[in-house]
Amino acid sequence: MRKALVSVLFPLFLLLSGCGADAEKTYLLTLDFTFDAQEATDCTSYLADKFAVTVYDDAFDVRTVKSFPCAKEPSPAAVDLPAGTYYLTVALQDANGNIKSWGSAQTLLAKDGTLAVAMRQYRGGITLQWGQTLCDDLGIGLFTVTATRDGDPVSAVVWGAEKEVTDLAILCNAKKFAIQNIEAGSYTLSVQGFRSADSDRPRAGSDIPPFIVTAGQDSAVPLGEHLTLTVSDLAVLWEFDSKSIASCADAGVAEVRATAVPTAGEAFTQTAACDLAGKRTFYFYDLPAEDYTVTVDGLDAGGEATYTGHKVLTIEPGKVGKNGYTVDIFIKQE
Repeated sequence: MRKALVSVLFPLFLLLSGCGADAEKTYLLTLDFTFDAQEATDCTSYLADKFAVTVYDDAFDVRTVKSFPCAKEPSPAAVDLPAGTYYLTVALQDANGNIKSWGSAQTLLAKDGTLAVAMRQYRGGITLQWGQTLCDDLGIGLFTVTATRDGDPVSAVVWGAEKEVTDLAILCNAKKFAIQNIEAGSYTLSVQGFRSADSDRPRAGSDIPPFIVTAGQDSAVPLGEHLTLTVSDLAVLWEFDSKSIASCADAGVAEVRATAVPTAGEAFTQTAACDLAGKRTFYFYDLPAEDYTVTVDGLDAGGEATYTGHKVLTIEPGKVGKNGYTVDIFIKQE
């Protein structure tokens, strides 16, 4: 029979201060790391170097990251935070950064108190990582991540709280996403990259073969090796065909409409006020691979097309940003 958790004499003090109407109030929160007596006496049993503590607020934003040495008599440490609900994760790491033991907890910060954090041997994890250049070069603003283990959904402590890792959104500029303290086994990851949170279609998708998470180890997955662009971008530049037209008013054109019509599927349309002093460019993002007819119409005040021009082109996947497609269309009076 396993023994009950025992609280060892290893307190760590975090000083947290309130804000708002009670901004002068200071709250003393004591983190009491507890170890299972069958696993360890204290952190030194793991030949550990430090505790890495990450504190999240109730919106799962990181509020602070602190490291404290693994020692039998640690020095108190303090951070200032507003009153509220907080989640935290604790990774006990050795000198090489390997996680030896792990724990998580949450608290409502409203008064002085003690928060017990149950530490256990680290089961294993997945670290999905990428560089900022991937975000910049591919024009990706965020990813959605889904993880499965032997075909079943994966639940884990993510951003300080238990979550199912299904279509979880991660900002691209985070450059890392960790699924920690999960069982060993065969895992799959599905990752889709989007230009922004408002995008309807993913720009890129992953093809990550199933892989093994080994007990006690983190499996590093370099996303850049598995991400493939599935769409392309198109810039449509337009001009009046006649150089004698000095202004939109001369042509009687109030608005300009650009339309990209695929051989099959829905059309993509944008409309803007006619302005020859502007860039005269329409940008279409995340276009699926297809043959398109691209048309630019000059519309009069009644919305009738009085000028028009078009081109036909084939769009293949994988051309975005500065490598995207560009077409120049001259519009003529009908």
